[in-house]
Parts: sequence; C-alpha cells; structure tokens
Amino acid sequence: MNVHDLQTMLDYHYWARDRLLDALEPLTSEQFNRDTGSSFKSIRETMVHIYAAEWAWYSRWQGNSPTALLPSDQFPDPASVRRAWSELEAKMREFLEGLGEDGIARARLQAAQRARRLVAVLADAAARREPRQLPSRSGDDDAQADRRAACEAYGHDRVLSNQGLGAGPRAVARGSWARARRRCCRPTDEPSSMRRRDRSTCTR
Repeated sequence: MNVHDLQTMLDYHYWARDRLLDALEPLTSEQFNRDTGSSFKSIRETMVHIYAAEWAWYSRWQGNSPTALLPSDQFPDPASVRRAWSELEAKMREFLEGLGEDGIARARLQAAQRARRLVAVLADAAARREPRQLPSRSGDDDAQADRRAACEAYGHDRVLSNQGLGAGPRAVARGSWARARRRCCRPTDEPSSMRRRDRSTCTR
C-alpha cells in the first residue's frame, strides 16, 4: 500500500459519494426527512451518519476524539450535506498528500506494533488462567493447548479442535478470536437447551 494506492481508493470513495448525492438531489424535503423505519430513521439521518463517520476519522487523525457524531438537524437538505462533505474531501486529500510514503510507512509500523502489544496482552491473560487437562483428539497437543488456554481466558468451557481456526494468540492478528469464541466455544452460563449438539469439533 502506497500513496498512489490510497489516492485511488479515495478517488473511488468520492466518486461513489457523488453518485449517491446526485441521486438524492431531486428529493423533496418531505422525502429526505421521511421516517422509513430503518435503523437511521430517514434518508437524511443515513447520509449524515455516513458523512459524520468520515468526519470523526479525520478528526482523530488530527489529534481530536469526538465524543459524538454530528446531529442530523444541521443538514436540512442534500445540498447542505454535499457542501459540508466537499469541504471535508479537500481536507482529506490534503492530509493524504501531506503523509507521503514515509508517513504511510510509519502508520503501518505503528499498526503492527499495536497488534503485537495486543497479542502479548491476550497471551499473558491466557497464561494466567490454568487450563483444564483436556484430552487431545490428535497429536498436535501444543496447538490444542493454545486454543484451550485462549478459551479459558475468555471464560469458555469449549475449545477449538485441531480442525478449527489458527492456533494460539497469532489468531488475534487475523481477527479470528471472536469468531473462534462464537463458533467453537460455549459460555459457561449458556442454557443447556442452547448447547451445540454437534460435538465432533470440540472437546471438554
């Protein structure tokens, strides 16, 4: 990933935004604000949410952390959303150009360092919990122990089998821990009626 790649992605992002705003231009005020029963209530609230999310990320990159997104009543019509978003676009493009290749390299390094710290924290949490002595269904005892320790650290009493996701804390970097807990671990307080019937991929 380099500056050119990010600029291409940004170009596509704003191209898609403009197509969306163009489609909204003919809407009347009543249509723009009508309650559609969706999670963001109206087209206006949906558009303001998308814009405000980008605004919040830009604010964080500038060292600020908004505690709330922008209120939708600041944007009475599609034209007001377009004006504010066009101003933000100029700031986003200026920010990206100012980063340069060195800035992107620093960002990648910082992200890798944060990932390593997270892995270390979770591995330490797993190590502090004494895992149950569970029989392994294959010869890969180390991988099974890693998975068992991970589930124990999260208060679960089932673990990944050797046919499951990647072993040990390295799974964190791939975002697999949450999936592992959902797919192969059962919370200790889960009602017996909710327990998975198929036990072929889990051990006690």
